[in-house]
Amino acid sequence: MKTKNLTFALVLLLLAGGLILGFLLSQGGAGPVQVPTGEEALNTPASKPAKPAIPKVQQGTRTKTPGKATGERTQLGTLRQRDIKHGIRGVVLGPNGGPVAGAKVFLAETFNVGNFIAAIARSRNASFRRRFNLTKTDKTGAFVIGFDPNVNADLFILHPGFQEYMRKSVHIPSDTVADLGRIVLSQGLVVRGYVLAAATGLPIEGATVRRAKTGTAVFDSVPGQEDGEDVSTDRNGYYEFTTLKPGTYKFEAFAKGFAKEVKNQVNVTEGGGPIQVDFSLKVGLTISGMVVDGEGKPVADAKVTANSYSVQSPVSCDTRSAKDGTFEIVGLPAGKYNLTAQAPGFVEGKKPLAQAGDTKVAIVLQRQGSVEVQVLGRHNRPLRSYNLELRQVFEGQKVYGKTAVPEVNVRNARQGRYVLTGIDPGKTYCLRVWARGYAMAFSQPFKVELDKPMPFVVVRLTQGGSIHGRVVDSTGKPVAGALVETMSNDYQDNAFIQMFAPLIPQQHSRVKTRTNKNGEYFLRLVMPQTYQLKVTHPEYPTTYRKDIQVAEGQTVQVPDIILPVGVVVYGVAYDPNGQPIKGGKVTMQG
Repeated sequence: MKTKNLTFALVLLLLAGGLILGFLLSQGGAGPVQVPTGEEALNTPASKPAKPAIPKVQQGTRTKTPGKATGERTQLGTLRQRDIKHGIRGVVLGPNGGPVAGAKVFLAETFNVGNFIAAIARSRNASFRRRFNLTKTDKTGAFVIGFDPNVNADLFILHPGFQEYMRKSVHIPSDTVADLGRIVLSQGLVVRGYVLAAATGLPIEGATVRRAKTGTAVFDSVPGQEDGEDVSTDRNGYYEFTTLKPGTYKFEAFAKGFAKEVKNQVNVTEGGGPIQVDFSLKVGLTISGMVVDGEGKPVADAKVTANSYSVQSPVSCDTRSAKDGTFEIVGLPAGKYNLTAQAPGFVEGKKPLAQAGDTKVAIVLQRQGSVEVQVLGRHNRPLRSYNLELRQVFEGQKVYGKTAVPEVNVRNARQGRYVLTGIDPGKTYCLRVWARGYAMAFSQPFKVELDKPMPFVVVRLTQGGSIHGRVVDSTGKPVAGALVETMSNDYQDNAFIQMFAPLIPQQHSRVKTRTNKNGEYFLRLVMPQTYQLKVTHPEYPTTYRKDIQVAEGQTVQVPDIILPVGVVVYGVAYDPNGQPIKGGKVTMQG
């Protein structure tokens, strides 16, 4: 039975890996709602468009190292820190040390890519919008911005003419404002060019040029730029991006009445000057219509995507519905398309076999469901703080699959209750719940269905069981400082399993500790289940002990775990020129 479950899990992992690879390779572009038309270009006499000068950014005179925070204390100028209890502050300077006034400063929630399946699902969903706060620097370049306490957040700073600045996982302290000192921006790299009509060579005014997001780059997006960064062409068909960092980019151009054109693998480097990327758009079509809910009411801000059926020339364009639910996808070559619509609070809707040129396409979205949970602790007292994760239950299997609903950190829950939303109906689920001072637990399975009352689930957390034992060497001498951690009883220590470890749903308590001077370890708050222990120490080979059955309220006494004598392997690593490599990582596999 264990072999069957393991085989099933490996198949799931392979399928998940294929889906992720497909996602990373298939990210397409998009067209926004109501892009101004460029159809006049088809009938206007040709004229050579003038090339505007690239604007210069004014700098101060002091010199700082680009892209670094010096750690010097911030002068807040006119900003009022007393209004913010927890957050960060700093001063933004240009490459020559002058203050950068009016720069946009974002603090956004750090996305947990450890839950990679959920990460991929969220990034593809229209509801992928990270929580964020926004402020601007004052005339001295100073800023102060608040966020949730005791969490990590991503910092973004944007200003025309400077490279987009990003610092991941900035810790937000509690009841204080952390000082980041002076943050020096680097001069922005430039990509510019013209968008012309292929038939006449005339400029297309109001065309959209997009610096598209590809693959997992969406996880590091500036809030509001999850779909990409857009600029519009002027009357000469001219556009420019002035905030680029060194890297390889994908650019797309599209306009109403024209088909989208994509430029892949545009390499942007320091010191090379502006890069010219021109577009020549052929005649194209649109698909328009309306997104509504099950009652016929318009759904605003739904992401509508058109994917072509052509394998030889795949095309993907998207847009978002307006307040009245209407949408218009531009930049489509003639052909058939599969339409999908996604919006927060709704199940993804599909409309197959739409024809480019259709103008009355209706996409109906069904609302997602919810579940109310109450979490109880000792003596059936409601817990105000705990963590939730929604899992999908598969009939006949013990593996609970991950979902697109992100983990929730519940705080200040009245009577221990919380309503979890965004759940696709028609499936069976359970909740994984954990809280400080308690063992992890799973709820009973429940089903979310349309037109039925919201399920109510009670989860009682307990202390679980404990594991006690001792780690010794081959002579019976206690081994102090060994790391002992619980693992699934089916866990296998090989490269394949480790590669897909983030994709494997956690079905057991992950508890770890180190042995004391007597070689003893004590693992507490362990959910009742069968485990194996993994023991690691720098001076000994990794050792496992399987089939440890943990029961509620009991302590399992494990016989001594003996660490065998290891063998030392040493050598020298050289580069192709025969020079020793300092700091290289050497891995040995059996």
